[in-house]
Amino acid sequence: MRNVLTGILLLALSSAWCQNSQDKITILLHQLNQAIEASPKYNAAKGKTIEEFRKTLAGIKKDDLPALFEGTHCLYEEYKVYNYDSAFNYARQLQETALQNVKSRSAPSSPSSKEKRSAA
Repeated sequence: MRNVLTGILLLALSSAWCQNSQDKITILLHQLNQAIEASPKYNAAKGKTIEEFRKTLAGIKKDDLPALFEGTHCLYEEYKVYNYDSAFNYARQLQETALQNVKSRSAPSSPSSKEKRSAA
């Protein structure tokens, strides 16, 4: 008799647990549906942010490499989850800007000691 009561109790508890899980799933599905319905609003906000970054980037002088890098990096960050192809293009621009920055820093501003000796 004791085993039967234990079995009934376990059955009742597992049934209640399953019902609780179903309720949670229903709530989560409802929240997911709401998020999907709101996606145009999210896309519009993302598009507005991206357009603001583009305008900022367009106003940066081409010889201001640190500012170009920062502006391009902001666009990359905005695009990387939103649109992979555009993010990849901005990543390539980041690479080009970084290389230009390295070259401009390593370019000698005055003749090297070797060039001074050969000129003398």
